[in-house]
Amino acid sequence: MASAWEISNMPAFKALDGDIEADICIVGAGLAGVWCSYLLSKEGKKIVLIDCDKVGRAATLYTTAFVTEVIDTPLEELSKMFDEKSAREVWQSGAEAIDRIERVIEEEGIDCEFMRLPLHMYARSEEELRSFEREADLARALGFKGRLVHKPLDGFENCGAFRIEDQAKYHPMKFFKGLLEATVSNGVEVYEDTEAVEILASNPTTVRTASGHSIVAQDVVVTTYEPFNNPEPTHFKKGMYVSYVYELELPEGSVPEGLYIDSANPYHYVRVDNLGNKQRMIVGGEDHRALIKFEDEKSFKALKGYIDKTFPNLSYKVLNKWQGAILEPSDGLPLIGQVAEHEYVACAFSGNGMTYSATAGALITDLILGRVNDYSSLYDPRRSLKPGAVLRKARDYTQEFFGGAIKNLFK
Repeated sequence: MASAWEISNMPAFKALDGDIEADICIVGAGLAGVWCSYLLSKEGKKIVLIDCDKVGRAATLYTTAFVTEVIDTPLEELSKMFDEKSAREVWQSGAEAIDRIERVIEEEGIDCEFMRLPLHMYARSEEELRSFEREADLARALGFKGRLVHKPLDGFENCGAFRIEDQAKYHPMKFFKGLLEATVSNGVEVYEDTEAVEILASNPTTVRTASGHSIVAQDVVVTTYEPFNNPEPTHFKKGMYVSYVYELELPEGSVPEGLYIDSANPYHYVRVDNLGNKQRMIVGGEDHRALIKFEDEKSFKALKGYIDKTFPNLSYKVLNKWQGAILEPSDGLPLIGQVAEHEYVACAFSGNGMTYSATAGALITDLILGRVNDYSSLYDPRRSLKPGAVLRKARDYTQEFFGGAIKNLFK
C-alpha cells in the first residue's frame, strides 16, 4: 500500500537488546510519541522511545496532513455537546498547536514544505451554505477568523464555503524526520522492533518487551495509535475506523492550492499542493467502522465517483491509493492525559492527528512536570462521558455507516 509521503532517508535504529533505565519511557514512535519525546527531552528528562515496528511507519505515513484547529465535529455541534467554552478551547488548543509546530520548524530548521493557508468547508447546495452561516457566526463570536464565501470556489462544483483563516499543511514525513532528528540530538534513545507487551505498575514503573527485556522508568507514556494495553479509563471511549485516500496528479493550475472539506456524512477532504509545473491532489473519505468488513475496492470506487462528480472537468492521473486508520473518540474529543499513577496515554485523535499530536506533547509534558495546562480536564481520559455528546456522536457514526459503507456495498 503506497503513500504520497514516502521518503528514502529515514534514520534507522537498533532493537533494544538489554534492560535499561530512564526517567520516562514512551511507547509508540509515531508523531505523538516523538512530540512527547522532543518536549520532555528539552526539559532535561532522560527518555527512551520504543516502537514495535520502524519509526513513523503507521498512521503518520498514511495521513493527509491537514494541520487545522477545525476538527471533525462542527463548532455548533461541539457547543451543544459540551458548552461554548469547551468548543472554544478545542479550537484554541488546535490554534496553539499550529503555532507550536511553526515555531519548532523555525527553531530546528526543518524543511517540510510548511505553509499557512485557509481551510474551506465547501457547500454542495445553497441550503448547506445557509447552514454554514451559524457556524461562521459562532466562530467569530468565539474569537476565530471565519467568514462565509458566497460565491463558488474555483475549480470544482460547489456553492460557496465557510472559510477559516490561518490553518496549515506540510509534508508529514519530512516534518516527522526533522522532529525525530532534533529529538535524538537532545539525547533521546530510540529503539525500533521493540514491542511493549506489559506495563507493571510500581514505583518506578516497568515496561516489559516481547523479547523479555525491561525498561524501568518513573513515568510511562503510551502513544501507540490505539493503546496496546487498553487501560481501563479508555474503555468504551474509542472505536477504530478506516478512511480511503487517492493521490492524484493534476495539470498546473487545475484547482487553487488549499485545504477543502465538505459536510457530507461520511465527509470528504481534499488537499491540493502546487508542485512546480503540476499539482498533487489528495482526496479522502468513505469512512466506516473497521470491525465491519467491506470490499475495499467498493469504497475506492465510491471515492473515485465522488471525485468525478465534484471535479467533472478535471484531468488527472491516479498515482497512489491507500487506507488510513482513524481512531474515533466516543464523545468527539481525544483521550490525552493520565490513566493511572505514573502512566499516561494519547490517542483517539480522529482526523486531526497532526494538531492533536502537538497538543498531546505539550499537555503530557505539563502533567509529568506538575504544571498547569488549560486543556487537561477537556481531554482527560478519565472524564465521564456526557450522554448528550455520546448520543450525538453515535448518531453521526450511524449516519456515516449508512451514508457510506452500506451505500457503497450495493453499488
